[in-house]
Amino acid sequence: MKDDPIPMEQVMAAAEQDGLGALLESLAWDDANTFRRTAGRRVHRFEHGLVVPTKKGPLTLPYRDLRIYRDETRHINNNVLQYVSTDWVFQRRDGTVWKTLLTRGRRETADSALAALYEQALTTTCVQQRDEAWQRLAEGATLTFGSVVLDISQMTLRGVSVPWTRVRGVSIHKGTLMFRVSQDGRWIKERDISAATIGAIPNFPLLWELVQAAHGRALAEG
Repeated sequence: MKDDPIPMEQVMAAAEQDGLGALLESLAWDDANTFRRTAGRRVHRFEHGLVVPTKKGPLTLPYRDLRIYRDETRHINNNVLQYVSTDWVFQRRDGTVWKTLLTRGRRETADSALAALYEQALTTTCVQQRDEAWQRLAEGATLTFGSVVLDISQMTLRGVSVPWTRVRGVSIHKGTLMFRVSQDGRWIKERDISAATIGAIPNFPLLWELVQAAHGRALAEG
């Protein structure tokens, strides 16, 4: 049975109730799990959030309350890249979750447009949460991004806490966030410090910005 389209009146009312601002664009939502385009269902991007389709009607995802997970898989056959699939999970602070699988490379034009919308949502989420994150860090708060926990003086990765003054390098390697640290003047091998897979870290661009800034600050202070 085909899904009924969600009336724009409901979409706009939901967006207004959550203060999402002006509508910027709407795109047909591609259900990559069944490789079909759901009838009449669209993802709507507003200034301050998304409105997405669910069986119960429009679901609002305000950027101020949003955690976005992005996990990319490269599908290779005979050493040739066939296509790239991307799992996206959008989670509100209240626990509401909207999951979608975006497959790029099979319907190039549509998938590229939808990918761009999701990427823009991720970027805007991080930008709109940046000031609050910096303020909380300055006030001594601890911020949690999946398995990564950080404050102004140290970072904790899967239970291992390291002061920023001991962090000698931060990098991204094969989809994994890596920290290189020193202890008593010696280098600790990277495998001794648990790494975090980017796909399991919400709002990764924001975390990356905070980590680089905290690391740079520690280096500048000597």
